[in-house]
This record gives sequence, structure tokens and C-alpha cells, in this order.
Amino acid sequence: MCEATPPTVPAPSVSKRLPRSLGACTIRKRIGKGGRSHVFAARQAVVGRLVALKVLRPEMAVQPQAVAAFRAEAAAYGRYDHPHILTCHAAGNDGDWHYMALSHAARGDSLRALRGCSRAQLLRRVLPWMAQIADAVAHLDDHGVLHGDIKPANILITADDRALLADLGSLQAKEQAATARRWEGTPGYMSPEHANRQGQSVRSDIFALGATAWHLCAGRAPRPATGDQHELLRQAVHEPLPSLATVAPWVPSSVVAVIERCVHPDDSQRYSSPREVARNLRQVAESLQPETPDQQNYSAINLSLGF
Repeated sequence: MCEATPPTVPAPSVSKRLPRSLGACTIRKRIGKGGRSHVFAARQAVVGRLVALKVLRPEMAVQPQAVAAFRAEAAAYGRYDHPHILTCHAAGNDGDWHYMALSHAARGDSLRALRGCSRAQLLRRVLPWMAQIADAVAHLDDHGVLHGDIKPANILITADDRALLADLGSLQAKEQAATARRWEGTPGYMSPEHANRQGQSVRSDIFALGATAWHLCAGRAPRPATGDQHELLRQAVHEPLPSLATVAPWVPSSVVAVIERCVHPDDSQRYSSPREVARNLRQVAESLQPETPDQQNYSAINLSLGF
């Protein structure tokens, strides 16, 4: 098994104003940040559990809409409990500090967890992960919601190499998503109908899952990660993803076939359900040939950490 440890991020200036504990969680160090929140490694005092403590940034905590969205995300983790969705162990506020204590994924996000892997190891890890995430997407679909932002950064890997779907802040009810004219999410992994504001279905989540698998297998993002937003959306609408077989010729044709069906530009040509995706991923994983000596590690395959 290739090992990967998420890098420690220097504590932000806001951490100087943080209390040493929130919600009975003793804060240790910052391990991540986003546009609306910071994430800290912390330990729950009573049970001794290591958690990822997500804390709403102070400038967001004064915005009622941001606070409501943060609380809704915490509630969603409880409502859609599943073995491959992050668990929320506690949530609340301590004065002006709003927090949620989530599962701690020791290996970090899916791209970081693959650093140092050989190509032979790569598929034996990625295919089970993506099948597990497909199970999680099926669970959300059963409950009438779409994730809306599946990408490598939102798939976290535990110490025992299980994949967990993160960031339930983009959830939409399927009925609303079908007619929604919004494109919140990440253009590099968006389906054409999502980027074109034509409404979304579970097949839009299947596209994003396939684009994520494409990235993990190829070692590079399927589309540019940065640039003019309108150009990125135009590409998502009008330009199919490059052929995985061409970009990553070492990936078996059986794996390519599953991924490329997921990312077909025409949603009617994609798999109709996440469970079908999970079943096919597991089938091709079982058919992989035994490992052969392969010393080329994943970091040498043009690994891109941009989203």
C-alpha cells in the first residue's frame, strides 16, 4: 500500500482568535481551508475521537445566509448517513463560532492519497473508491437529492483506504435540480447540461463521478482547472472530455469503457443509475490482471492537484 499523509497547512491568522476548543473538541492544527470555512484537526475530549473540525470563517458568520447554509450542510450529514459519506459527530456554535465535527480522513483527498502509487496499484485503489462513491450517490438519489459537485477534492480517503463523499453543501432536491438554471459546482467536472443551466438529474452526478475517475486514472485533470469562468463553462458545454484511452493508454479498455460511458455528452447514453456504475466498476476491478513489477509512481504521471 502506498502511503500518503496530508500536508499540514500553516495556521491562518484567524486561528489566533479561535478558542482552544469548540464543542468539546480541542483544536490541534489547521489541515484545510475553503472559501467559507477552515478545517482543523481536533480531538473530542470525552471520547478521544480525532475529527476534522470545520469552522465557519468569521466574515461569513455575520451573514445569515451563510450560517443557514452551514447548518443545513451539518444537518445533511445526519439525514443522509451512509458508510461512504462523511459522518458529522457534532455541530453547533460557541458564541459567534459555528462548527461541525466531521470524520477525519487520515489520507486526505483522493489525489493526495495516490501520491507514490505505481500504475498497478492505482487502479486497484481507484476502482473500489469510485464504486463506493457511486454507492453513496445512489443513497442520495434514493433520498431524492443530487450532490452537484463531485470531484477529487470532495472524495476523502480514510486510514483503512475507504472513500468518503464530502461537501454536502451543494445538495439539491431532484425536482428542483431538474428545472434549476444555476451552475454552482466545478466546471472541470460538470456535465454539459449542468454547465448549460439546462437542469440536472442523477446522470449529471454520474458524469461528474466519471470525470473524477478520469482524473484519478489519468493523473491530470480532464479540463483546465483555472481560467476565465465563461470559457471553462463553454468548454464543459461544447467540448467532450479527451479520450481516456489516448491520454492514459495504460488504462485497460474495460475500465475506459465504463468511465467513458459515464462522461458521454448525451445524458441518455450514460448509465441510468449510480448502482449500475458501481456494479460495472466492481466487475472490471475483479477482472484486472495480477500486478506486475511497475516502478513508475503516480506522482510521475503528471499529477495535477488543481481543481
